Amino acid sequence: MDLGSMPPISVKNCTLDSYLDESQNPEIVSFLDTAAALLDQDRTILVDVKFHDLQAGDTPALPGWHVDGSTLIKRGMKKRKEQYVLYVVGDVAMTEFCLDQIEVDPGPKGIQQIAEHRANPARCFKLRSGFYATYDSLQMHRATPAEESGKRLLIRLMASDTILGLPYDRAIFNPTIR
Repeated sequence: MDLGSMPPISVKNCTLDSYLDESQNPEIVSFLDTAAALLDQDRTILVDVKFHDLQAGDTPALPGWHVDGSTLIKRGMKKRKEQYVLYVVGDVAMTEFCLDQIEVDPGPKGIQQIAEHRANPARCFKLRSGFYATYDSLQMHRATPAEESGKRLLIRLMASDTILGLPYDRAIFNPTIR
């Protein structure tokens, strides 16, 4: 994908149908049409598109290990894990996945345990530019700081039973840079 030719409009938790109808990025729409088939179609499919113009050392999201999705739910509620497809273009700051298996406490204490986890570098996987990864809401991952200045595009699709999507015009936002 040519990042220089795309309108840099970022969205968070946008419904897939709304993004496909409203987006002015035909390359992203084409990717989403293909990648959405990897997710359960009986769930709500949501899209995050994040354009970043990073300087060396910038982190394109909150630093530290974390999991995505609606992990904090009421006791006794039946919930399937969210499914994700993550695609990143631009070699400046790639997402890293932790392959370690750890057990954490439920609730905020568990979130802190994940954030403080010290991964074994041999058990980490760094996504390469132009490739995608599939994962679920229990897979720890983190944003890495930009190694050099440059542009980055992240596209994440999510299949969820519990997170409601937004229409395109309400999903537009400015991504965080730390």
